[in-house]
Amino acid sequence: MQRFEELKNYLHSNFVELDHAIRALLLGLTAKTHVFLLGPPGTAKSHLAEVLCDALELKAFRFLFTDEAKHKDIFGIQSIQALKDDKDVLITEGKLPEAEVAYLDEIWKANASVVNMLLWALRDGKFTNGGQTVKMPLVFAVACSNEIPEDSTRRAIYDRLLIREEVKDIEMAESFRAVLDRNETPPPKLLMNEIEELWKSAEGVTVSNDVKEALTELREKIHDQGVRSSNRRWFESVKVLRASAALDGRPETGLQDLESLSSILWHQPEERVTVRQAILNITDPGLAKVLEYLDSAREELEKLKQEQDRMNGSERFQRASQAATEIAAIIAEAEKTARSKREKEAVESIRSIQANIMRNFLKLKI
Repeated sequence: MQRFEELKNYLHSNFVELDHAIRALLLGLTAKTHVFLLGPPGTAKSHLAEVLCDALELKAFRFLFTDEAKHKDIFGIQSIQALKDDKDVLITEGKLPEAEVAYLDEIWKANASVVNMLLWALRDGKFTNGGQTVKMPLVFAVACSNEIPEDSTRRAIYDRLLIREEVKDIEMAESFRAVLDRNETPPPKLLMNEIEELWKSAEGVTVSNDVKEALTELREKIHDQGVRSSNRRWFESVKVLRASAALDGRPETGLQDLESLSSILWHQPEERVTVRQAILNITDPGLAKVLEYLDSAREELEKLKQEQDRMNGSERFQRASQAATEIAAIIAEAEKTARSKREKEAVESIRSIQANIMRNFLKLKI
């Protein structure tokens, strides 16, 4: 699937530090399930979603929700001709009921007149037109927002967005420089035959017994730590495990595919660390330990950033020096643990954080 690889390379080249979000979107497309991107404004989540939707040879619907958005804006306007015959029929051309892929920005701003129909559309792929229940062709929707909903109806929609990924600001200076060199050419188009090939390959993946046993263990582990997901989400997550294997060209799921569940089994962002750690303790204990060190390194950097504003020059210098020393110790421990390629890549990530701290250190010293 040459075009698919070209599209994937394009996304990774043009959206730096968004590898997890890109993977989430490709999993959603392959598994035919909906994706939610959470993050503050300006983090390119909406642009990423829009670029992917534009690249697919699927009938698309794009909408930015506001408090003033009307039912007709999403589902279609009433047919005047049908009204003359005393029938309530919507003209749905170009609207959500006819879309195969949908990009729904600021989704929680949908008002009460829209939200119930939106729930039915995303949950069951259906809506009512002219008194008849109509099956929609929608296979993949991407919703974006900078918040998680609180009210029950919107939470019900949130629960139907199976894959959830958090998007953050660019962290590394090298990544920011890469953004400045971003390619402005349009993405390669993924043709319908390749999209169907993706779907077919995912449907043909076998779920291994090892994965089934690991799922049972994982469910117990995260439930014990207070993170609970419905049976429905667990059952639907199997589609994503198949998609993960298919994206890697494997006919059977492996333990490495469980990592995709770190985008499924959390509800609040703070739960994701718990889920990720539980998964890695099953699939790759060495990497789990390295990532603990990585989290420690990030915490040290955040402490430094928060404390600089409250300290004078001498104190900032001392704190930067201390942080650099602590990060060096973290790297030493991580290097002792690192064995696999992925673990070594995690150590490199820690090194990048150390480089940031050292830059702060040198600036203060000057």
